[in-house]
Amino acid sequence: TFGGLIITAGGSTIKGLKINSSSGNGLTLSSTGNNNISFNQISGISIGSQGNNINSNTITGSIGSGISILAGAINNLIGTTSANTITGNAGYGISVLDANGNQISNNTIGNNGLGGIFISNSSGPVTGNMVTGNSGFGISIDSSATNQINNNVVRTNTLGGISISNSTGSILENTVTQNQGAGIFLNNASGNTLSGNIVSENSGLGIYISAGTGNQITNNSVGANTLGGISVSTGSATLDGNIVSGNLLYGISLEASNNNIISENEISDNTSQGIII
Repeated sequence: TFGGLIITAGGSTIKGLKINSSSGNGLTLSSTGNNNISFNQISGISIGSQGNNINSNTITGSIGSGISILAGAINNLIGTTSANTITGNAGYGISVLDANGNQISNNTIGNNGLGGIFISNSSGPVTGNMVTGNSGFGISIDSSATNQINNNVVRTNTLGGISISNSTGSILENTVTQNQGAGIFLNNASGNTLSGNIVSENSGLGIYISAGTGNQITNNSVGANTLGGISVSTGSATLDGNIVSGNLLYGISLEASNNNIISENEISDNTSQGIII
């Protein structure tokens, strides 16, 4: 169809359809929410209402993002019951702008044109997703607070794995591997907790912290990254209990950086220095 399907009434069920649009989103959910969208093939979903359940869909071929969650569209569940496959869209796989409480869980998000998941000025959990092969960062958080980025697999994305900019939250037990660029990049981001992550074989740094303070980097495994293990530049962090091994340059580097704490890390078999201060 040219314009796609627009749902303004709440409590609707859309199931088992193939919905394509050549001009925008295949499906638009506006006004009243609490709709159930499942087992469809859709060329993009725009969500402007709250409390919708989006599960078991194939979302592909959108000229924008696969799923766009708009300002004020709170408490939507994306893949929490069963996974969506979100691939081959021109924009992001999922974008969230100015909307809190949305849960993004258990989805497969790959080969999207701008990146995997992009969240701006919003909060909500991102858990259990497979985010791979996107043109951009796998997961990118900007100007947001209290996000939880947990238990995701983030690999082979073209700009890097996980990017946190001007934001706070927790990044826990993710596998971040084989991305071009840094595995995890904190840019002017303070008060974040990174713990239990496996960060390996990225073509940049494993973990790169630039101009942020009070970040806790604990119990991560950081290995075989091309430009080094962990770098703290013009910021501060606590590095405790990490295994930093087999990186192609240094293990840990502190540059123009004060008030750092480095304790009980295992640093071994890095190509150049173990620690640079």
